[in-house]
Amino acid sequence: MKVRTPADFCADRGKLLEPAVRTVISIAGVEEKKQGEFNVLGATEPELKCGPGVDNDGYFEANLPLGPYYLAADAKIRLLTYDEKAQRMGLAEPASVATLREVVKACKSGEQPSKPYTCGGNLFHATVDKNGVITDLTAVFQS
Repeated sequence: MKVRTPADFCADRGKLLEPAVRTVISIAGVEEKKQGEFNVLGATEPELKCGPGVDNDGYFEANLPLGPYYLAADAKIRLLTYDEKAQRMGLAEPASVATLREVVKACKSGEQPSKPYTCGGNLFHATVDKNGVITDLTAVFQS
C-alpha cells in the first residue's frame, strides 16, 4: 500500500471517499481507556479542498468541533514511517492503539515520535463498518 496525499483524494474522490464507508479523519487524541470494547478517538472529518489554484493540488482543512469516533479492538492501524537512507515515506503495520496514541500526541505537540514513525498531519483514511466503527486506519501524508 502506498502513502497517500490529499492530491490522491482529489484525483479519485469516488473511490477513496464514500460517505458512511470510507472517510478521512483528523485525530486530535486517543483516549487511554476503552469505552466497552472500543477505543475512543477525538477527531473530526476535515474538508477536502481541491482544484486549480490549490497548492500541491489539494489539502484537508480540519473543522471543529471534535467528536468521538470508535476504533475496533482489532482494527488495522498503519502509521507513517520515514526511511532516511532511501529518503522515502512508507507505512508500517500493524501498530497498536498505544503506539497510535503516542504518535498522535508527539505530532500534535510538534515533536517527532519514536522511530521508525514520523508525522504527517494526524490525518487518517478510515474504513467504517455498518455500525460506524472504524475497522481500518491508514495515515495520510499532508505537510
